[in-house]
Amino acid sequence: MMRENPESDFDMSILQCTQDGIRTTREGAILEVTLDRPKANAIDVPASRRLNAIFTAFRDESTLRVAIVTGTGEKFFSPGWDLKNAAQRRYTRSVIFESACFRPWTL
Repeated sequence: MMRENPESDFDMSILQCTQDGIRTTREGAILEVTLDRPKANAIDVPASRRLNAIFTAFRDESTLRVAIVTGTGEKFFSPGWDLKNAAQRRYTRSVIFESACFRPWTL
């Protein structure tokens, strides 16, 4: 049974693919999300939107029980937001805020 959320219209295939430098694999009740964005696994607007879609789909898929977030690379997991990319593209604060990957959810 899926949890009801009128805003959720995501295709569950999003939980088994690679896009925007983020790889997702599903095995039973486990979802693994891997940041694979060389050099540093920094998050830009497309990656942030993808993470939002992934975790919204995770929230709405009742057969999933745990999500494991990992990162590729040798030095660190992720520095967070890609400030260099944001400066080059001159994103407004509203674009960055709207693409934030962790929005409040209601169940």
